[in-house]
Amino acid sequence: MTTIEETRFIPIRDARDRLSEWLGLGAPHPLRDLPVPVEGLTVPFGQPARIPIELSQLDVIYELHDHRERPVREGEDEDPISEAGTGQTIHLQTPIMSEDSTYKLLARKTSNHLEAYLQTTATVKVGLDTALIAQISSHPPLDSTIDIPVPTDPRLAAYGDRIEVEILSSQEGVDYRLVHFVRNDDGEPQEVVISVDDVRGTSHDITLNSQEIFEDTVIRIMATKEFEPSEGREDESELLDIQLPLKVKANRGLDVGLSSEPIADFGVEANLSLSATQPNVEYRAYLHRIDDAEYVHNPATEDKVVRVQLPGEPEVQVERPLLAEPWAPIEGFEPEGGYQDGNGGILQIPIRQLTDDCMLVVEARKHHKPQQLNEEREERSIPSSVWLQQPAVLLRRPDPSPPVSLQTRMDQADTDGLLRVLDGQPGVYYYFRTADDGEEIDWPAYFHKRDAEDPQYNQGIGQLEVEIDLAIAAEPDAGSLEQEADPARRPPEPPLLETLPLAAETVLHIRAVKAQTGIQTPLGRVARIASLPVIRPETPAVAQGSTASLLIIASLEGQAYQLTRDDQAIGSALDGNGQDLVLVTDAIAEDTMFEVWVTRPDDPDIPLLQKVPITVLALPDAALPVSAAETEVDRGEGTIIQVSSSQRGVSYQLRLVDLPVGGAVAGTGNDILLETGAIDTNSIFTVRATKEANDTIFVDLIQEVSITVRAEN
Repeated sequence: MTTIEETRFIPIRDARDRLSEWLGLGAPHPLRDLPVPVEGLTVPFGQPARIPIELSQLDVIYELHDHRERPVREGEDEDPISEAGTGQTIHLQTPIMSEDSTYKLLARKTSNHLEAYLQTTATVKVGLDTALIAQISSHPPLDSTIDIPVPTDPRLAAYGDRIEVEILSSQEGVDYRLVHFVRNDDGEPQEVVISVDDVRGTSHDITLNSQEIFEDTVIRIMATKEFEPSEGREDESELLDIQLPLKVKANRGLDVGLSSEPIADFGVEANLSLSATQPNVEYRAYLHRIDDAEYVHNPATEDKVVRVQLPGEPEVQVERPLLAEPWAPIEGFEPEGGYQDGNGGILQIPIRQLTDDCMLVVEARKHHKPQQLNEEREERSIPSSVWLQQPAVLLRRPDPSPPVSLQTRMDQADTDGLLRVLDGQPGVYYYFRTADDGEEIDWPAYFHKRDAEDPQYNQGIGQLEVEIDLAIAAEPDAGSLEQEADPARRPPEPPLLETLPLAAETVLHIRAVKAQTGIQTPLGRVARIASLPVIRPETPAVAQGSTASLLIIASLEGQAYQLTRDDQAIGSALDGNGQDLVLVTDAIAEDTMFEVWVTRPDDPDIPLLQKVPITVLALPDAALPVSAAETEVDRGEGTIIQVSSSQRGVSYQLRLVDLPVGGAVAGTGNDILLETGAIDTNSIFTVRATKEANDTIFVDLIQEVSITVRAEN
């Protein structure tokens, strides 16, 4: 046999011989060591064989002889089978084969008629060639780390894929089909055809197409040679030696849903339900809390959303997640527990997230054995994963028992018409009505969510979309600490509702509605505007720098009373006991607003803080300095009396012998001047300071002013 190293010199030797003959230096024989690659050449019965001769010489005729060196002819009157050399590969085609044969190849120079047999003889076997090479050409290797896969390395296909198998140098006239073996009811292997059609060999490469394949299998190729009845031979069929392992991913088309309705009560357990699970597959759920921007209103196309609609409930549409194939993790989706093995039927996967709307997708993972051993000679497994095509949406009703509380300010026996709502569930509207079957107050209270990616921040523009509704945060109270914080981080003020004044013993019923989905639930508790006892100052006014006593007349059991100033507690709360109670303020320097916060700590209803405003009036400052511009005047003349550092909200009246002199002058916070008018006799003037808001509250300034009338000469 000619080696590859020797083969590369054949063209050089051929050129040398032709040059030598042209120069008349000699008459060389044909080269005898040309490559004849016929090892394992097999042809079906009744088919000719094509014997290749590589690097054939241009001036040589190659003739086919039998093993006894007799020329081979197609018929008795035909010329011997021959082919002229071309410098390339030529083929000598044998007559129709009926038995194994060995041929010799005679090479004859056309110029000098010198001849010689090639060193290599050609043995051709008759039958089906089971050693043909075949490979799965349509799918990649299971092991992606293999740089150069061989035909027998397992390939990986999707569930239900059709595959293509390529057969190299097929036998002409032989039919090929794809088969695999499955066990029948008796446990015996049974051949099953998986080709779409048989394909007849052409002596060249051919491709076979399979039907849909659903499970791991080993693909075999059945070769069949059929004979006409007149040929008197039985058909021949044999499996090719090669085995082509195919690994199939899990089925992506399982039905995915919820074991109960897709709308679940807040805090109630739910299960994801998978139907017709595969026993050799393990399943894992992934959960994503739905962001506001992912709710879709008026979608452009159906395939872009997951739709939830139940009788009596609003239709909800959520953006459909992009399920990558090949499998890859999805940003924002986290595993919900571990893997669970399929059971051939329905599989329930518990969902631990009990409070928020969520999107659920399922990974189906299958372990494949590559039929190879690793470096430690241990059997290994290569997993393949797919996302099930059908996502599921689990919607939650609002929390029926949120830690919500209410605040209102009282205006005598009724509220002032405003209601502050605190600690509601983010993303939820709260609608109020004053009767179980009554009409709701026009505007609901809404609680804004924090930023989905960074909870330190408020939800930004574009993250809230509630069809045509608009949810606006209340402005912070003037001067509050929150007003000075970073607006991007400052939580919105709790909502403040306009309710119109509500009378004592009014019962408020509350309906909670998810802003994005419209799914609702009534709160399990009500709020009640309680009747309050009379709360008033013990005296209309107190001296500056003094404390005041606030009386709670006939306090009510079950109520607690906390005195506050600027939202800061003063002292401890007092529990109602049916008796009068006294709350003592801190010292005041001016008119001061206090609030008595009334709560019912043990009441099962929704907590409602009722704020009772109490204004404690401070008496005008009686110690202000008083002086006269002149302390001696001529008879009939007057002077000016100055009050230093007058108080705003106070009017000052000059008096003489308990009678007013001139008009009162309003305090400005600065010095003010009072005119005495004409003075006829020595006089002592006083100044009365009166609260402008309540003229029954007044004091006479301590300092008096004496004016002397000069004696006449």
